[in-house]
Amino acid sequence: MARYRSKISWKGILAAALSVLVVAGAIVGIVKLTGKETRSIGASAFSVGGIDATTGKATSSVVSIYTKDKVACQGLSVEPDFDCTSTYQIFFYNEDDKLVGSTAVRDDKFLTSELPACAQFARFVIYPSTLGEDGKPIKDFELSFFDVFNIAKGFSITVNKEQPIPNVVASALKLDYSTSLVYPPVSDVLVEGATYDEKNVGWVGIVGAKGNDVLVMRVDDVAELKGNVSGESVSLYFLSGLGGACGNEILEAGAADLIAIPEDAVYLIVTIPEGAELVLTEYMPR
Repeated sequence: MARYRSKISWKGILAAALSVLVVAGAIVGIVKLTGKETRSIGASAFSVGGIDATTGKATSSVVSIYTKDKVACQGLSVEPDFDCTSTYQIFFYNEDDKLVGSTAVRDDKFLTSELPACAQFARFVIYPSTLGEDGKPIKDFELSFFDVFNIAKGFSITVNKEQPIPNVVASALKLDYSTSLVYPPVSDVLVEGATYDEKNVGWVGIVGAKGNDVLVMRVDDVAELKGNVSGESVSLYFLSGLGGACGNEILEAGAADLIAIPEDAVYLIVTIPEGAELVLTEYMPR
């Protein structure tokens, strides 16, 4: 019997192995370069049920599906498929799971720019069509567990992967008293003991000690803020649209307080001493 011995090319095997490694490395590189910054809310998050429009609590329903668990909603986008016949509604909650508002029932795309003030979390309700193929209402329409996936997959729901605490201080503007239009010297006295200094162009007593950061932010769409302070106490001054004083408050270090915004307040001035750290979150909308 003839015997055959295959001739192994170790150089060929080595070259092939190196090629595989190079390709694998390239794929890893592509994944890193194209890595998504968002994550999807899939069908598994939904179950049969609904949400009460007044309380934001779960309700028993056999004609809709909803997400029981809240979802951190920074970067939220909702897009129905082209041939989707369902409508949907989004309910928004603050950091303590209190309802702060909801959208209307809709069938169009929801954009991140539509997120309301104070919304940190969201829940979703999807209402499938209750009409049959003949266009007439289905008698005794009722959903079951087996319907959930097909209904939910008609929507693409994404949020940002990273959901840092939305500290509004980070987006506040530093005051420039020489050019600021949002804080004009309308009145002679802003708060007791604080007077406008025309020579130095600033409010003596608000600028305070050297090294303080003085920030301004709009608060006319917020009814309550939540403040957390460490290091040193922080002063808050509320201004009306004309720049007049309408309230002030001091947040003590170590405190976590709810701050009621005066009804006529448009701007908030914050003075942060050196060594103090402040986190302000929008808590309830106006």
